[in-house]
Amino acid sequence: MLTTEMEDYIKKIYEKAVEHGQSINKNLDFSDKSIVEVEGILDYYSKDLKNSDEARKPTDNQIKSVATIWGIYLGETMRRKVGEGCIWEYNKEQGFYITVNGADAFPINKAYRRIVLGSEDNIISFYEIITDKLMEN
Repeated sequence: MLTTEMEDYIKKIYEKAVEHGQSINKNLDFSDKSIVEVEGILDYYSKDLKNSDEARKPTDNQIKSVATIWGIYLGETMRRKVGEGCIWEYNKEQGFYITVNGADAFPINKAYRRIVLGSEDNIISFYEIITDKLMEN
């Protein structure tokens, strides 16, 4: 179970994603369509990472920070879609993740992989498959 501080942190992070989206004319409203927008944003970061020379390449911690923002937005969108019983959880080994009836999803890890590995780790298919699976539970 999350503490109030952890819940506040999650809210602060997904609000940051929404604000950033607004600054680049993306409507991030926790809808299925907004996941397409986030995929585009992560694609931009992935291509930028791939094309960066060593002097400009972000550190792993910087990549993780970006992945946390977009992963929490992805997870919150999933949580809202799945509805009742779908909650955020946290543990030291896995960080923040969402769960419903024993089925877990790790959207921050997915956002990180999307940035680092590229389009083969597309978040749209992840979102569709995982929300369908979570809604079955």
